[in-house]
Amino acid sequence: MRVPTTWDLREDLASSRRRIRRCAVPNPRLCRRRHKHDLRHTHATWLIAEGEHPKTIQTRLGHSSIQVTMDRYGHLMDGLDEQTAVRLDAIAATVRNRTVASEAPGISL
Repeated sequence: MRVPTTWDLREDLASSRRRIRRCAVPNPRLCRRRHKHDLRHTHATWLIAEGEHPKTIQTRLGHSSIQVTMDRYGHLMDGLDEQTAVRLDAIAATVRNRTVASEAPGISL
């Protein structure tokens, strides 16, 4: 098996950029040059949108500290407080239902 050289890798990257540009945008003049970090930012943005914990995102991206992650992506985390409140309400409702069920006569959990 032949080990790919740096030249091979550059050619692969260049051809994949051309393919992406050709498929994604009907008019190539409208698209900017794509970079491999674009995928990295997309990955982080998807994780944030799904409510992933910032510490997990920091680890996946290899940032040296949580501060680096928050400086870069903190503006995308504004809606997470609402998601957390909804989850907390669901937990409270579950606990409340368990308490009511355990107080009812003849019902055991």
